[in-house]
Amino acid sequence: MTEPRRWRPIDLSLLLFILAVAAGARGWYLLDCADGGRASGPIRVQDPSPKEREALVRNLKDNGTFSGPTPLATEEERTAHVAPGYPWLLSLARLSSESDRTVRWVQVGLGALTAGLYFLFARRAFGSLSVATLAGLFCALHPFW
Repeated sequence: MTEPRRWRPIDLSLLLFILAVAAGARGWYLLDCADGGRASGPIRVQDPSPKEREALVRNLKDNGTFSGPTPLATEEERTAHVAPGYPWLLSLARLSSESDRTVRWVQVGLGALTAGLYFLFARRAFGSLSVATLAGLFCALHPFW
């Protein structure tokens, strides 16, 4: 097994550059095309929220239970067929008055972190700084990644 590459200042500077490009591109889109995150913008990156998720978020916000419509039931009940992370995050954001804007800006940060993780993964997997930089930049600039 070969030794992993050691971290040098150029590695750290490229990682920070990719994080800045990713956050800048996503932030520019929200500020310029989506009215600062208040609107969804002209490019539809995500499907509209399904009714089941909205019911889960409402129940999490109102009574703190993870219950909603299940596939074969006629009424709402406690469920485990949906991953709890995203509905929980939405229920926390809905406590504020501008919940959609808050979620959009959180997704800007998560998208930037995703580009950084692609950089780190490609650097580790291929052992090449140029491949890692390309992977990170492609992830940073592609709007549907």
